[in-house]
Amino acid sequence: MTLKSFLALGAVACVTGVGCMKAVDTGPQSPVSYVYLMHVAPRAPAVEIYFDGAKVSDPIQPGAISTSYSAIAAGNFGVAFKKAGGDSLVAEIPSLNYDSAGVYTLLLYNNQAGEGKAVRIKDNLSNITLDKAYYRFFHMVPNLGKVDLYIDGSLQQEERRPADNIDSGDFFNQFLPYTYGYHTIQVKASGKDSLIAQAIDVSMVQGNAYTIVLKGLVNGNGASVPSITVARAIY
Repeated sequence: MTLKSFLALGAVACVTGVGCMKAVDTGPQSPVSYVYLMHVAPRAPAVEIYFDGAKVSDPIQPGAISTSYSAIAAGNFGVAFKKAGGDSLVAEIPSLNYDSAGVYTLLLYNNQAGEGKAVRIKDNLSNITLDKAYYRFFHMVPNLGKVDLYIDGSLQQEERRPADNIDSGDFFNQFLPYTYGYHTIQVKASGKDSLIAQAIDVSMVQGNAYTIVLKGLVNGNGASVPSITVARAIY
């Protein structure tokens, strides 16, 4: 793959905790695909991303989640996450085809054994309508058991396991309709009233899709305590 970087074709990639990287002049426009990054592996170091061996990012800290999709040149390539400033491989995604106008999430996470893993998720935004907001929920705290998701005090999903969306196919990766407006989102221990994390006054706009991410570590400290990030799917 010819390097277009995370800033391909003039798109500026902004990642929470990293900031925006400078756009690269790629010459005449060519077919593009779109990718979204989530580094939610709390036991992994800061990483840099490589497409077929070419570095395409600045260091990205654990817990960082993109603020928008980034345009990249469509085509086949592998993705490697390496320790920032070194050549140590944290995780990789094998060579796959990134379709023209395809939309994908690149997810770096820890499994329950603490190993760094990475996966590509194909994001389906085709069902988004203007009368609803849409959401999906990722449980990414590797040393936490099953949890329940509540929105405005109403149970929406129960007995979600860490990284259970990875092997669920479309089931936990699809966006589900919900009422738009401002909402309180809570994650509790499954079957209990024990609050793990919450986000208050979260704006969910009609015609938009959001990924609710529970990230961090049980008994973590500082930025690694369990918390909720609500990431809007925008270009």
